[in-house]
Order: sequence, then C-alpha cells, then structure tokens
Amino acid sequence: MLDCGEYEWHADLDASTAKIHLQSQHDEYTGITMRREIKISMGSSSVEVLHSMQNTSRRPVRWAIWQVTQVDAGKGLEILVPATGFHQTFGDNPYPSVSFNPADKRVRLKYANQVAKLAVEADQGWFSSLDQARGLVMAETFPITPGASYPDDAPVAFWISGH
Repeated sequence: MLDCGEYEWHADLDASTAKIHLQSQHDEYTGITMRREIKISMGSSSVEVLHSMQNTSRRPVRWAIWQVTQVDAGKGLEILVPATGFHQTFGDNPYPSVSFNPADKRVRLKYANQVAKLAVEADQGWFSSLDQARGLVMAETFPITPGASYPDDAPVAFWISGH
C-alpha cells in the first residue's frame, strides 16, 4: 500500500544538507514501488522533494505521481497559477471561488466551503499560495512535459475539502 504502508528509510547528514530517502514496498495493486528524497539545505527556506516510481511488476502499468501539499485555507489564502485555463472535474456545483484571467494567463483560487476538484492547465511549472493575513507565501515548482498525457488533461489539480 503506497499511501499508508511502511517505507524503508535512511538519512544522510552533512555540514550543509540533511536528506531522508524513503522507499515503499512493492504494491501489488498498482505494480509500483515509490521512492522519495526529501532534502533541506543549511541557510535555505526551501525543501526539495524528489519523487520517482518504478514498475516492479511483470505487467505494463500506468500511474502518475501526485504530490500532495495540504495548506490551511485560513483567512484570505489565495493560490495563483500561471495557466492557460482550468476545468472542474469533481463536485456537484460549480466551484465559486476560482477565476481565470486570459489577459495575464493566471488562475486564481480561493477557498470556499465546498468539495471540488479543479484541473489547471499550468504552463510554467509553478504556483504560489499567498497568506496575506500573515504575510506568508509558499511557492512550489514542478516540471511540465509538453505533449505528456496528464490525469484530467492538466499537470496540476487542486482538491478542495469542504466541511
């Protein structure tokens, strides 16, 4: 089980970095073994997470790595994504707190108390979460492969959990 199974791990520490290496057991359902390396460098506020998966079964498999970052929606949290558009892939009602500005090619997402999944056609490989009330920003970067087949036809998806 990839999500809640046990992982083997080891740590590497030196004067400038701390790394933890994680490896899942073979997951029979997916046919996948996951590997993660989490790296923190001295004097930096960034955390680097590298994911890889390997087909460890005897059959062809097709899966995508889904990096999950949970943020507290709090008061005024806003997510900005350079993109060419978005579409809702889950939810009974249209999600009211998302917009796309074609002039600046940016999707803007705010929290609304509703369950929804939004697929965003990100085109620059980054997004930011802005917490204006506390004066904080978090940015995530990721590679985009032109012509690749992405779940929901978009390289980025946001799952919003309402109450």
